[in-house]
Amino acid sequence: MKSVIEIARTSEEVFEYLSDGNKTNDYFIKDFEVKPLSRPPSTDGIYRLGTYVRGKGAFFGKKVSILYKVVVFTPGQEVRLCSEDKEYDSEVVWLLHKTDEGNTRVSLELQLAMKKTFIGFFANTAIQMLEPVLNGYLQHSLARLKHILEGKPSEHFVQTALSQN
Repeated sequence: MKSVIEIARTSEEVFEYLSDGNKTNDYFIKDFEVKPLSRPPSTDGIYRLGTYVRGKGAFFGKKVSILYKVVVFTPGQEVRLCSEDKEYDSEVVWLLHKTDEGNTRVSLELQLAMKKTFIGFFANTAIQMLEPVLNGYLQHSLARLKHILEGKPSEHFVQTALSQN
């Protein structure tokens, strides 16, 4: 699952904001709390190579707590987190690309593979059912990020906010 948005800021500005784990919940989906763990190499909440991040939420009514590790950290370009969990495999990838206009194209990708122990025999079916919802979450998270960094709501953010009222 992948979502892409263009933000009228430099990739350095966008990356600086994204790499501050203390700000993740400002833009990330409200149903899933993300918190950097205070242990080396990051005791200040700033993502670095090797930083651990805890994500908490629920899928199909089952509470989940995902431990991620930052496995790729390329300033101004990419942050990749991989889960270290026995029930499912998950990877979150942030990619930043400069546009010809000097803006930043930001993509947020989520790869999720539940193991049968998580939700039984129907694990693959469950992922297919969740895909439209998760794509919506990714789009909304990027729209919120754009709103924060540009100081104005994106079209998707406005439409989503209106549909929730």
